[in-house]
Amino acid sequence: MTTTYPQPPYEPELEDFLDKFPFPRLTTLEQVAALRADPLKSFSFHPDTLIAGRPITHTERHVPSMYEGDPDILLSIFSRNSSHDTLRPCIYWVHGGGMMMGDRFGGLDRSLECVNDFDCLLISVEYRLAPDHPDPAPVHDSYAGLYWVGEHLEELGIDPERLLIGGGSAGGGIAAGTALMARDLKGPKLCGQLLSSPMLDDRNVTVSTMQFEDKAMWCRATNIMAWNALLSNKAGQEGVSIYAAPARAKNLEGLPETFIGVGSCGLFRDEDVLYAMKLWAGGVQAEIHVYPGGTHGFETFKPKIGISVAAIEDERRWLRKMLELKAVPSKKEEMVVEIAAL
Repeated sequence: MTTTYPQPPYEPELEDFLDKFPFPRLTTLEQVAALRADPLKSFSFHPDTLIAGRPITHTERHVPSMYEGDPDILLSIFSRNSSHDTLRPCIYWVHGGGMMMGDRFGGLDRSLECVNDFDCLLISVEYRLAPDHPDPAPVHDSYAGLYWVGEHLEELGIDPERLLIGGGSAGGGIAAGTALMARDLKGPKLCGQLLSSPMLDDRNVTVSTMQFEDKAMWCRATNIMAWNALLSNKAGQEGVSIYAAPARAKNLEGLPETFIGVGSCGLFRDEDVLYAMKLWAGGVQAEIHVYPGGTHGFETFKPKIGISVAAIEDERRWLRKMLELKAVPSKKEEMVVEIAAL
């Protein structure tokens, strides 16, 4: 029998939003399929819509998987419309959607602002979705895309000291798993990981996973269903990979500096706090914010309210610190300097 706990209070504007626009309580894969078929409800947008009015260019690259039998990986690359004589920072982004929905264009608004404001590249990966493609497909696709980026830094004009991974919700969990793979496989060097309300733990045993069932952006029943879709109905059992469920990792030593943001009324609250504690125990610099009254994904659904403005500014401040390091000259600029010195 599952113990029940009282919910902490929602921020009033978010509670009103939940009353007017309740998020569907997903308990069947048929419901997921119906959401997938609706681009608006699955948070899918056309790239031209995303960059409209922004001085940003979008290109696509099909890159090979590093796993035998897996298909190529599709990457979307966003960059500012200007020439560059310095190597730029890069955000490698993993979209959310409960491991079962969404595409590489979901949740990019805040990251696209960074492309313009910080003059960075944004690379968003298209990964295969559960249950059609269960673990390890999503994290394998994410890591294969990151590996390719790491092997083509000069071609892409990326500063090797400023490659950062990020993701929201399920994408935050996959990003965390990808960072663990990069550590363990001696893969691309990451300067940081930005985890926004990350989905990290398949076991559903924390207090916060038992507090949000009926009135929630992402409820316990949906979370259990999503993890079982990813793990072929083995959620909570022994033998689950740390790359699929990063909360299972015992040692987080060697991971990059980390930012975690989560709402106090989000189902992932406790697993995210515990992950930050594990990062500190592993000697990793980690910053975590728990926003009082915040639902899961509150800053995406209601970005203009006070709590969301604060959360977005915290995220941007951290990204600015990580990405606005000393600019590294490109090979072209180095050649100009060398010729001038002759």
